Amino acid sequence: MDESETRIIYQDLCPNCGGGIDDARLKTVGVCRECLPSHLDSFSPSDVVEALRKTRKLRKYRIIAEIEDLTEKFRETFTKATGFKPWALQEVWARRVFLKENFTIVAPTGIGKTVFCTVMALHLVKYEKSRCYLMLPSSMLVEQVSEKAIAMAEKLDIPTDYIVYYHAGMPRNKREEALRKIESKDYKLLITTDRFLVDRIDLLNDANFDYIFVDDVDSFLKSPKNIDKVVSLLGFDPKIIDTVMRLVEVKKRLAHQSSSDLIAEYEELRNEIIRERQKRHGILVVTGATIRPRKTKRIYIFSELLGFELGTKPEFIRNIVDFYMNVEGDIEEKTIELVKEHGGGALIFVPSALGRDYARKLSEKLRISGIKPYFYEVMEEDILEKFTRGEYDVLVGISSSRSPLARGIDLPERIRYAVFVGVPRREIKIKKDEENPNKIFALLTNIVEILDEPLKMEIMKIIQKLKNIVPVPKEIVTKIQESFEKGARLEGYAGYVQQLVEQSRRTLKKILTQEFVEKIVRETEILVKLHDDGFSLIIPDTSGYIQASGRTSRLYAGGISKGVSIVLVDDSKTFTVLTRRLRILLDDFEWVKYSEEEAERIFKEVDKDRQLIKDIIAGKIVPPSKDIMKMALMIVESPTKAKTFARFFGRPYRREVEGIPVYETSTSNLVIQVAASMGHITELSIMPGFHGVLEEYDKYIPVFAPIKKCNKCGYQFVESDSCPSCNSDDISSKKDIID
Repeated sequence: MDESETRIIYQDLCPNCGGGIDDARLKTVGVCRECLPSHLDSFSPSDVVEALRKTRKLRKYRIIAEIEDLTEKFRETFTKATGFKPWALQEVWARRVFLKENFTIVAPTGIGKTVFCTVMALHLVKYEKSRCYLMLPSSMLVEQVSEKAIAMAEKLDIPTDYIVYYHAGMPRNKREEALRKIESKDYKLLITTDRFLVDRIDLLNDANFDYIFVDDVDSFLKSPKNIDKVVSLLGFDPKIIDTVMRLVEVKKRLAHQSSSDLIAEYEELRNEIIRERQKRHGILVVTGATIRPRKTKRIYIFSELLGFELGTKPEFIRNIVDFYMNVEGDIEEKTIELVKEHGGGALIFVPSALGRDYARKLSEKLRISGIKPYFYEVMEEDILEKFTRGEYDVLVGISSSRSPLARGIDLPERIRYAVFVGVPRREIKIKKDEENPNKIFALLTNIVEILDEPLKMEIMKIIQKLKNIVPVPKEIVTKIQESFEKGARLEGYAGYVQQLVEQSRRTLKKILTQEFVEKIVRETEILVKLHDDGFSLIIPDTSGYIQASGRTSRLYAGGISKGVSIVLVDDSKTFTVLTRRLRILLDDFEWVKYSEEEAERIFKEVDKDRQLIKDIIAGKIVPPSKDIMKMALMIVESPTKAKTFARFFGRPYRREVEGIPVYETSTSNLVIQVAASMGHITELSIMPGFHGVLEEYDKYIPVFAPIKKCNKCGYQFVESDSCPSCNSDDISSKKDIID
C-alpha cells in the first residue's frame, strides 16, 4: 500500500515512535513510514520487530512484540500438550496473563476454560519457574485434571514431581504423602478442590503463589472468606482486607451524605490500597460459565484490590439432540432397556427431588440387569479412568447443577449420551414458619405472579432484597435458625439476613392460607405437595438439565461433539414448565420425540464424532483449525453507554485497563469487550496545511491529533504542551486512552 492511498494522518499516534502515522500504515504495517520506510511482504508483529531492529528504530513497539512472542511460545506449548492449536479466545486469555492482569473468564460451558488454565499453569512453571495453584470445584475434577496435567507435563519435558494434587477420594497413604509434599512446599503446581482452603489452609502458610487459577468461581464463593485466603496466598498484606472493607463502608456513606472528614478518609484509604496494588503480587484468574456472585462486602475485594468485577452470562454452546419419551409403565425398566439398546458411555441422572436413595436403588437395579454402573456418592480414585476404559458402562448421579457428574467432567471421547430418569426437578419443602432465606426466595419467586395488588408489590420488594443475598451460606442459615429458637438478635451480615427473614415471614403469614395453596395448584404450573407442617414445591431444574446434558457435547479440536439427551417424562406438568424455561435460555430449543429409527440415525453421528476424537487423541489425524468463539472490541463514547450496550447480552463483568472501565460479555459466538473512549479522542489539527488539511496526490488529507485538556481550567486543544488559555502544564491527553 503506497502513500497515495492515504486518507487521514494522525499526529503523535505511531505505536513505535509516537510521531505521525497515516491510516494506510495503521491498517497494515502498524508503524509509521519514518520508522519503517520500506515495504514488507508480511506484516506480522515479529516481522515488523525484526525490520525495526535492523534499522535500530525499535522503541515502544517492543512491548507489542514481546507479548506476541510470549503468545507464540504459549501456542507452541498448547499444541504440544494437547495435540491441537489454541482457540483465538484462549490466546486472548493468554495475552492477559502475560500482561499480568487479574481477570475473570466468563464464557460458555464447554469452551475450554479448564484446559486453558491447566496448560497455562504448566507453561508458566516451565518458562517462568512460577509457583501455580489450580483450584477446582470437585474431587472428581481434581482427579481428571491432575491425570491430564501429568500427561501434559511429560510431553512438555516438565518433571512430573513438580505437580502435587490432593482430593478426598485418594487412598490414605497417597493423601498423607501429598499433604507432606504440600507442607514442605516441594512442588511447582498444586491442584486441589476449593474446599482445601477451608480444611487445610494452615499447610499453605507462607506459600505465596505467582498465579492462582480458580476454576468455577461459583463453588469457590460458597465460602466468601476464601477471597481473603486467596488474597493472602497472592502475597498481599492481610491487613489490606480491612482497608478494603472500610473503603466500601465509607463509599456507601458518601452516597447518602457528604462531609470533608469522610472524603479525607476515603482518599487516605484509596491511596493505601493503590500503594499495596503497586507492590509485586501474584495474579488471579477465575472462571465460571454462569457466575452468580453473592452480594457480600467481600465481593468488592475483586474490584477494589484486584481491578475486576464478577458478572453473569447464562450462555451455552451445545450440539445436542434432546429426546423425550412419555413413560407410563416402569421407568426403571425403560432406563435399562435404553442402556442395553445404546450401549456404554452414558450418564444416568436422577431428579434431585427423588434423592440419593432412589439413585442408589436404580444403580443396583442396573447392576442386577447386567449393566456395569457406578453410583457417584463418595469420590473414589480412578473412577473416571475405569469408566473411560469401559470397566463401568454408566455413571449414576443427581441431575443438579451442583452434582459433580453434572459440572466439570470432560470426557468427550467416552460420554455419548445422558438419560434422565424422570423430569429434572427440585423439591423445596417449606415450613409454615420457614427460616431458610434460600427456600423463602424460591417460594416467593414462584408465586408472585398470582398475587393481587398491593400484596404483589410488597412481595416484589422483598424478592429484590433477597435476590442480593441468595444463596445464603449454610453456616449463616444455621445461625438464623438457632437465633429464632433462642430469641436472639444477630449482628452484621447475619443480622441483616435475619431481618429479611423476619419481614418475609410476616408477609407469608398473610398469604399462606389453605385457600392460597389451592390457588397455587389451580392457577400455576407448579406441583404442590401438602404436609402437616407445611408443603413442598416441585420446581423444574432448568440449570441442572442444561449442565448435566452438556456433559455429552464438548469442545474438541474439530469443533463441538454431538451428544444425545433422553428425558423419560414422569410428570407432564413439570415437563411443560421445564420446556418453556429452556426455550427462554437456549436459542431454537426443541424436543424430539424419541423413536428407535431417529435415535439410531443420531447415534451413528455421535459415534462418528467419538471415533474422530479418539483418533485425534491418538495422533492419527490432525484436525483443521476451527474457532468456535472469537473476541471482539466495541468502542462507545461514554462508560454509561458501554455498560448499557454490554447489558444487552447479559450481566457483564467489569475490569479496568489503565483506569478505563471495560465491560465484557458474550453471545453464542463472540466474547465482546465494550470500552468507553470517554468522549471524542481526536480533533482536526490547526498547524499542518490549511487549518489541518493537506492537499496531496490531487486530494485533500485531514490531519487529526489527540485532544488535550487542561486539568486546571478545563480548556480543550490539540496543539502545544501547555494550556493556551491559562498556561498551565497540568495537561491530560486522549493519547493515553488511545494507547
